[in-house]
Amino acid sequence: ETAPNRILFIIITLLIHPVDCNTLYRVFSRVGSVRKVVLQNKSVQLQGFVEMEDVMQAAEAKAQFNNKHIYASSCKMAIAFAKL
Repeated sequence: ETAPNRILFIIITLLIHPVDCNTLYRVFSRVGSVRKVVLQNKSVQLQGFVEMEDVMQAAEAKAQFNNKHIYASSCKMAIAFAKL
């Protein structure tokens, strides 16, 4: 596992509902200040990065949202610290 930092790498699967940068901004804003969100569509999944204000907020977001769904039974997030 990569050392904790303020940037999270996210893979979203089970894309039954649409997800965009604003969706992730709203989700991750629940645990802190989001500096930047970037998403890229990879056919059956989305990949992206969420940059939090600091490492503590990123760690809290990872702890709360890793392997969780954005919507009921859809849009599952796998979260890891980004490799810098």
